[in-house]
Amino acid sequence: MSFDSSSSSNLPKGRSLDDFHQGEEETDNSQDDFGLDLVDELSEHPDQPAVRPVKKWMLVAGMLAILIVGALVLFSVTAPKDNSSAIVNANDAQKSNQTVTNGGNVNVVISQSKDGIAVQATDLPPAPEGFDYQWSASNKDGSIRRLAALKDDKTDQWVGVFSLSTLDDLSLSLETDGGLDVPEGEPLVVVDAP
Repeated sequence: MSFDSSSSSNLPKGRSLDDFHQGEEETDNSQDDFGLDLVDELSEHPDQPAVRPVKKWMLVAGMLAILIVGALVLFSVTAPKDNSSAIVNANDAQKSNQTVTNGGNVNVVISQSKDGIAVQATDLPPAPEGFDYQWSASNKDGSIRRLAALKDDKTDQWVGVFSLSTLDDLSLSLETDGGLDVPEGEPLVVVDAP
């Protein structure tokens, strides 16, 4: 075989052409052995779990789950709770009925054991356009609070109030759509607290 001296001058000193080709083969073998090296590495450390990177979709799904649970908890805490059934179904429930000035009736239930009063308007005429019926509570300290604004399809819902000792009366009035925090309309019926 003829040897070209110009090509041998490109080789590093002290290395032959065979050494150079042998190095290329080792590089190819190291790529072929990649899977075996991984198996060897795992078998040397069997008690250490493989560290896997967290996927973005897993982070997003986790955050979404936290948001949903948080929203449900917030809704359950802040949503108004109608506990009027506890008053209506109490063993000592005292029931009465009052007439509403523009038509209809109000069922009244008072329970001393539940310390509450529940009212239900029945047979009310439809509220005028832009208005809703609203139950409000007047307290003995002079404060007034909205209990419920009744939509036309739910005017017969029960509304309950607890803590009879602080309550002065309940009143039903017509207020602008959605109701007002402090009622402005004339009371159609006033239910006195015991």
